Amino acid sequence: VVTDRGGLEGVLWGTAGFILLSLIFLYLLKIFLLFGYRYTNQPKLQLIRAYRSLLLRLYDHGFSRRAGETRLQYSKRVNQSFGISTLTLTPILNATVYGDSSKVDLKGFSDILNHDLSEIRSIPRKNRILASLNPASVFAFLTRNQW
Repeated sequence: VVTDRGGLEGVLWGTAGFILLSLIFLYLLKIFLLFGYRYTNQPKLQLIRAYRSLLLRLYDHGFSRRAGETRLQYSKRVNQSFGISTLTLTPILNATVYGDSSKVDLKGFSDILNHDLSEIRSIPRKNRILASLNPASVFAFLTRNQW
């Protein structure tokens, strides 16, 4: 007896394969967005990617910047909501992006980043695990929505 592997079964396998590959792509992109700052030697790009990593983590916890909200306002709102002191990279990023970046010491920002990451790690583990599975930040990145 010859069975036809085409038809509906082939479509289902093709769809399942497409969905699986899409999920793999999304989570690989998310890993790059979370840890991409580690893979550049350019201090300014490293700072921007590190800040984006923090925003991505907060976005997946449900905190995105509101329309018209400055980085500093967003930082204050997040800190008040969580009861933590994160996004202390904000003044350095603002000085780098809007000021004279040659006067900003970008080599010492790793201690500040480590502080911000440790503050985010103070969020309950269950919430952090759920946020790490949340693909919303990747969709926001791909559609260029503001974090």
